[in-house]
Amino acid sequence: MRMSGGHQSGGVLIAARKLSRIYWRGAEAIRALDAVTFEVRRGEFIATVGPSGAGKTTLLNLLGCMDAPTSGTLEIAGQEVQGFSEAQRTRYRRQVVGFVFQHFGLVPTLTVAENVALPLLFSRRRPGERVPALLERVGLRHRAKHRPHELSGGRCSGWPSRERS
Repeated sequence: MRMSGGHQSGGVLIAARKLSRIYWRGAEAIRALDAVTFEVRRGEFIATVGPSGAGKTTLLNLLGCMDAPTSGTLEIAGQEVQGFSEAQRTRYRRQVVGFVFQHFGLVPTLTVAENVALPLLFSRRRPGERVPALLERVGLRHRAKHRPHELSGGRCSGWPSRERS
C-alpha cells in the first residue's frame, strides 16, 4: 500500500478535523480527545506534549491506525484512514508508519540483527542486505550480534523498527 496525495512539498500530510475519541468505563464517558483540529505539512516536525491523561497516546494511536476515532475525520496523505478495513490498517502500519515504543518490544533471545529482520519476514520480504543497511543507518551495525539486554536504553530507542522504502 502506498499513500497518495498530499506529497507535494509543503502540502498537507496530516489533517485532523474535530477528531474525538471517547472510551467508556461502565456508564462513564472518558473523552481522551475532544474535537481536536490540526494540520501537519510535509517536512514539518511536530511534538505532542501535555500532562498525563491529555490524550497524547490516544492521538498517536489514531495517527498510526492502531485505534479509530469516535467522530471527526483523519486524513493522511489525502486518504481518510478511519474508513480503512483491518487489513488496510495493518498494511498501513507495516508499510507507511513507524513506531518507536517506550518499551521496545524486542525479542530478548534474538540478536539485534534478528530483531530487525523479524518485521521484514512478517511482511514476506527478504531481509538480505536490508538488515545491515538499517543497522548502519542507526549506528548499530557493530552491535548486530548482541542481544537487546546488551544495549543501552538509548540504543534501543534508536531501533530501526521498520524499513522505510
